[in-house]
Amino acid sequence: MIGEHEAECTHIPEINGYHCLFEKLAVMEYESIAPDFKSRIMWPVYLKYDGGSWETVTNGWREW
Repeated sequence: MIGEHEAECTHIPEINGYHCLFEKLAVMEYESIAPDFKSRIMWPVYLKYDGGSWETVTNGWREW
């Protein structure tokens, strides 16, 4: 999703992905700090940025 919408990214068929030459990407990690964090999911999370050309949704794939 990101790679196909950013001019700094090049598609590489061998890896079926994109290589992006800019520093505005980051790794995001999040977790629930609620006492019952193992019994519920906090997804979906909607991601976008100001002036960006894309947005996406991170969705939960499992429960505890």
